[in-house]
Amino acid sequence: MIREAKRIGMSGVGVSGGEPFLMRQMIFQIVRLAKQQGLNVNLATNAFWARTYDKAVEMLQALKELGFKTPGDGIAISAGQYHLPHIHRDCSMNLIKAYKAVFNASLTRLDFEYVAGNEQILADFKAFLASEGILETDYKLVERTVFQTTGNARIQAKEIINKRPATVFQGLCPWIKDLIVEPSGDVYPCCGFNRYNKGIVIGNVKRQTLEEISNSAQVMPVMAMLKKHSFAYLHALLAKKFEIEKTADGLCDICEIIFSKPEHVDYLVEQFSYLYDHPFLSQPYFPAESAPIEIE
Repeated sequence: MIREAKRIGMSGVGVSGGEPFLMRQMIFQIVRLAKQQGLNVNLATNAFWARTYDKAVEMLQALKELGFKTPGDGIAISAGQYHLPHIHRDCSMNLIKAYKAVFNASLTRLDFEYVAGNEQILADFKAFLASEGILETDYKLVERTVFQTTGNARIQAKEIINKRPATVFQGLCPWIKDLIVEPSGDVYPCCGFNRYNKGIVIGNVKRQTLEEISNSAQVMPVMAMLKKHSFAYLHALLAKKFEIEKTADGLCDICEIIFSKPEHVDYLVEQFSYLYDHPFLSQPYFPAESAPIEIE
């Protein structure tokens, strides 16, 4: 699959989870194959394995020997309000320090989630890193205060859910050119948060090649809708026919509301049959300059 990703013009490989480093031998194999093909690699982790500085250096050295390098490749740490009770902050600290030592570079990204109003959690975390000699320039901080509550990962904590009217989602999904591959082999045009939405599955790598999936996706009615119409517009059409939720907490949530039920998809396909011959369907689905493949 990685070799074929390069052949059809994809730009990189990302691995996320769950926690991908629970399967480190798989990670090593993916990194080795991707670098042999000249693909960039991005890895997401909660850094549980960096319990000590030495362990963090050992892991990063192993990745470096497989061709992992900066710039181009990167590691993102997932930390914050819902990670810290389970993963000690020392793990993030050790990984940031080791990354600078091994690659002479700042950590690619530190994703830190917290509920609006709990900014002190972030302030305390940054103060801890500073007390350990880590500068703010040693990592790229990305604050996460918007939570996607979709699929099997739906979070039940009411404090984090910020529902908005469906009418506000006027734009197109910016992530439909990403390619998510699930362990089942199912492929989604998605950033990953909505990968349990069976209504947007465009193929399966256990039964098809990536090239076959790429070609068939260009004429799929669901892909035509995602390329052409806003979620607000699609939701408004469905609301005339079905009783559906009127609010959503984000693009992934409203996408699931629209496409997760077969009867919704069937109705929309009927409404948009004219899109099958629309010229935009002939445009490349995976442009080389922007499309990564993400392995979940």
